[in-house]
Amino acid sequence: FTLHKLADMRRTGVGKPRPLLDQEKLDLFRVAKKFDRLVADVERKMRAALRRLKEMLTGLD
Repeated sequence: FTLHKLADMRRTGVGKPRPLLDQEKLDLFRVAKKFDRLVADVERKMRAALRRLKEMLTGLD
């Protein structure tokens, strides 16, 4: 499925179209999905950086 098709389908069943969303709502949907991925990526990188910092600080003892 493309993002357009996913935005126009219900989650309860495949192929049951819901009223079409206007272009502005579709754009918001795409931005939100992309932002969620970016937040998850940043969170993963921050956890890794904190883990490395903790290892460095415990190695100083």
